[in-house]
Amino acid sequence: MTVALPARAKLNLDLEVTGRTGDGFHQLRTTFQAIDLHDLLEIEHASETTFTTSGFDVAKTNNSVLNAHQALEKAAQKTLPARIHLHKRIPPGSGMGGASSDAATTLRALKTMFGLDAL
Repeated sequence: MTVALPARAKLNLDLEVTGRTGDGFHQLRTTFQAIDLHDLLEIEHASETTFTTSGFDVAKTNNSVLNAHQALEKAAQKTLPARIHLHKRIPPGSGMGGASSDAATTLRALKTMFGLDAL
């Protein structure tokens, strides 16, 4: 089974820092606008995890997709071997949320593929 999902870009139409929480994080108010631009993640079962890319260049180490995969393995307390391919259409560093969207989409795809609904 191959899971193919779009990882959608977004635009910040405005952003305001409204305060700080007790642990030092900023409180934000923002308005996001969804747009048609998206990366595409294709993930399927494999005997070991591999990560390939096409489109815009992205880091092959310390990548948000691989970090999300490793974090989910840790939370599930088991290996989740997968062939992961990222077709990068959102320009890296553009501020359109590409890396975070890629990470979130990776988690969604892996949870579906490995039946991890309880996490």
